[in-house]
Amino acid sequence: MLVWVLLLLLGRVVALTLRTPGCGLLCDEKKKTNTSLHKAAIQLPSIQFLEHVGWEKSSAEARTDIRDHIKELLEHGAQIDAEDDKEYTALIWAARKGHIAVVEVLLGRGANIDAPNKYGDTALLCAAGEGHTDDVKALLEKGANKDHQSSNGNTALILAARNGKIKVVELLLNHGAKIEPKNKFGDTALMWAAKGGYLNVCLLYTSDAADEGLGVDLGGRR
Repeated sequence: MLVWVLLLLLGRVVALTLRTPGCGLLCDEKKKTNTSLHKAAIQLPSIQFLEHVGWEKSSAEARTDIRDHIKELLEHGAQIDAEDDKEYTALIWAARKGHIAVVEVLLGRGANIDAPNKYGDTALLCAAGEGHTDDVKALLEKGANKDHQSSNGNTALILAARNGKIKVVELLLNHGAKIEPKNKFGDTALMWAAKGGYLNVCLLYTSDAADEGLGVDLGGRR
């Protein structure tokens, strides 16, 4: 029964994203609204979700199905870097939702990896803040700007540290993310980790700072 429900869910997403009554697939691609590609990036279930609910296909098979659907949308003319009303691209949405299969296809098709939304957040910032390690890794390996700052001055490292996402913090540090930047409120990644009580993040951060011979800024104290 559960498998049939999931099949219906996936089929509904496909139907909604392949056509819009009265105007066809591309009618919304010129506007700043949710396009067919945005809808797929947002609504398609993640691999982790499918595994959690007992999806009978393997992760590899599920990932292939999702990739094929995104490729079909692109082949039908979906604009890969179209923005919605908040200036989110499909890549930003997919990264925020942790839909790694979608992220991989969009990156492979040349999506603008550092395109920001209206808040200045890129796909990397969104993935890092949510703790989506696979998405962060894929974005970094494709050359995403690891030190990009949002409108509030937040970096991917600051957002990951603020939310206690230690695996993402470690990944960013291993890729050379800068540890000194402050957001517009004067907060560093370490300060956010300390505020949240994420001792493991603090230890990782201070260890990296020591390796680089840097002082550790905790709100004016070193």
